[in-house]
Amino acid sequence: MSEQAKAFSPASVGNVGVGFDILGHVIEGVGDTVSVRRIDAAEVRIAAIRGTTVDLPLDAPANTAGASLIALREALALPFGFDIEIDKGIPLGSGMGGSAASCVAALVAANALLDTPLSREALYPFALTGEAVASGGRHGDNLGPMLLGGLVLSTADQLVKITVPDAWHSVLVHPEAILETRRARAALQGTRGVIRAGRFGSEHLAMRRHGSGGYGGAAGDVYSPQALLALKFTNSATGRVPGTVH
Repeated sequence: MSEQAKAFSPASVGNVGVGFDILGHVIEGVGDTVSVRRIDAAEVRIAAIRGTTVDLPLDAPANTAGASLIALREALALPFGFDIEIDKGIPLGSGMGGSAASCVAALVAANALLDTPLSREALYPFALTGEAVASGGRHGDNLGPMLLGGLVLSTADQLVKITVPDAWHSVLVHPEAILETRRARAALQGTRGVIRAGRFGSEHLAMRRHGSGGYGGAAGDVYSPQALLALKFTNSATGRVPGTVH
């Protein structure tokens, strides 16, 4: 069993179309890299943070990567702990899922150190716990795509990867501005109509899949017109999934 692993998580775009809090896709290029070392002490430690953003908590419970691994340890009753080093490639408050990328990369790396690794889907609840530390809510629109790659519908307890035609692409224009997710969500608290509309659209996307194809989806999928609207201008260039390097 290896004592150390490294994983990369790509950046992502969340809140795609009408998929408020649940629909997102990954971006080729930038991302976070996290190295995790298995240690004898039954605790999670943040040893270092480097890269584009270094002003982040070294206190594990207050860090998205640390909080996700604490949740993993507690759920699996692991007798060992983890030491974490984070190399940030995603700028703070850039809207590209920087807080989510750190916890997903940490989970993928730590998972490689388990005696019996979990599936990517099984890591999702722990990622939600980590993301909540930064954003203040358990929403998976950035987490799902980072775990599975491509365009993913992420409900409270399920990940659904959505196939889109190769001809569809997305273009990301990134202004020189910083807006943290927690502050953005706080600004929505007084706009109940916006939140209701977002949740209404999200409910339409979180449909059961059935039938024999339609609306440009994969064989065996039927998507509502609302889902088609959300997908029409969305595509992941590579669908890159976090990879583990021992």
